[in-house]
Amino acid sequence: MGMIKSIALAAGISAVAALGAQAATVTIDSSPDIASLKSGSLSLPGGTSVVSAPYLGYGVIKSDSDPKVGGSVAKSPYGDDTTGYWFVEGRENDEDYPVNSPAILAFKSIRTAFSMLWGSPDVYNDLVLTLGGVEVLRINGSTLGGTASGSVTTEGPTSWISITGVKFDGVQFSSQVDPFDRNAFEFGNIAAVPVPAAGLMLLAGLGGLAAVRRRKA
Repeated sequence: MGMIKSIALAAGISAVAALGAQAATVTIDSSPDIASLKSGSLSLPGGTSVVSAPYLGYGVIKSDSDPKVGGSVAKSPYGDDTTGYWFVEGRENDEDYPVNSPAILAFKSIRTAFSMLWGSPDVYNDLVLTLGGVEVLRINGSTLGGTASGSVTTEGPTSWISITGVKFDGVQFSSQVDPFDRNAFEFGNIAAVPVPAAGLMLLAGLGGLAAVRRRKA
């Protein structure tokens, strides 16, 4: 049986955003209630643009021209053939799903919390939060139980992941290119909490202080 755990990770933030570094809290539920998540599986936060859009999958995605035939590429986090989910392809030798890693969600405003369902996390999966194009937090699939030995990779359990304590305006879903000849990053149920209006005013003030300090230095 899975369990819920929280870990603290260092998150480097630019001076304009927070005048220093913050510690992000990452909560991982390795046995989420999958049935309750299916209705919002393809949700994306408002104010989002997508660069190198993730692929849409149902059930197990296959590599031949018929998506139901061929070698395995991605596996549904929901465990059925009807619930849609997103996935990012990292294999260079797949004609049906060319490499689109990383897929990037860009937000029109700064966000303060992020959550999603992460399907079968692997060591070649990276979830990266950015602010102004600068990486502020990276979580590898090994954090959720993915392991590797030689040319064989073992996935961790499909997990609900929630991140707080860090400000960001972009999220990257990365599946490293072709390390084991079958790799994807599967996910769904994405949510991201925007900074309240008062918080944006505070960030602007902190940014101004940082600029003044630089001029005086």
